[in-house]
Amino acid sequence: MPFMIDMQRLDNIRVCTESTDKGSTVSADFYAADEQARFSLQAALGLSISEGLFTSPYNLVVEGVTDFWLLSTMARILQDENRTSLDERVTITPSGAATTAAYVATMLQGQDLNVVVLLESDPEGEKIAEGLIKNWIMEDKHVLLLGKVLGREENITLEDLFSDWFYLSFFNKAYDKELNGKPLTAEEIKANGKNQPQLVQRIESALKSRSMESDSAGWTFDKGRVAKLLMTELPKQSLADLPDELVEDFEQLFKSINEAMPGLNDEPGRKKAT
Repeated sequence: MPFMIDMQRLDNIRVCTESTDKGSTVSADFYAADEQARFSLQAALGLSISEGLFTSPYNLVVEGVTDFWLLSTMARILQDENRTSLDERVTITPSGAATTAAYVATMLQGQDLNVVVLLESDPEGEKIAEGLIKNWIMEDKHVLLLGKVLGREENITLEDLFSDWFYLSFFNKAYDKELNGKPLTAEEIKANGKNQPQLVQRIESALKSRSMESDSAGWTFDKGRVAKLLMTELPKQSLADLPDELVEDFEQLFKSINEAMPGLNDEPGRKKAT
């Protein structure tokens, strides 16, 4: 029943389906739901929407709050410089994870709102994208995988749009106390993360080589901590101080989001972060 769904813990949702050949099946996969189960999910999220959880006709659903921070920060910077940015009518909605992004995007679409989903280019993101397109009748042009948008074949997150040295300058500042005055270098994370495509993974490997694993010594490497610093410090810099590739990648990303958003180009609007 819709009222039994905890809207604060979408990650706890399990779908129960019945079939004559397999009997009852319980799954954590959102795309395993049949129409009856889907109706309950739509009703529950529809109630939250009506209560004001989502108020924009144009919604960009992303996985985590760090994605929201990085996207909104870069959008404001680019808009202030009259560069290609995120249309001001688009609201960025962090969902918490790839699976919950699928739930939120599907239910928003079910409420006749315009939705684009942006997912990380990793196995989980690709799985969710496939499920959205094939099972929830979302058009593939409205489901964006970060790597494909930027023409990259490797698994990437938004942090990978930042060059190693540039991101590390903020990481080292955010974790100065834990690093005891010994900042990580681009050479160090490259040497310790040779087979890891994602910047965050290479940093974790470098920390491990220093016996500074995330769950030891009472501290945790949290990319959100770095994202908060980026959100605070980046607007203080001029666009000329930012790496060209970083600016170009975010411009391409925002251009792709604006073009993919259904109905957005049917009416005029400035390009600005929400």
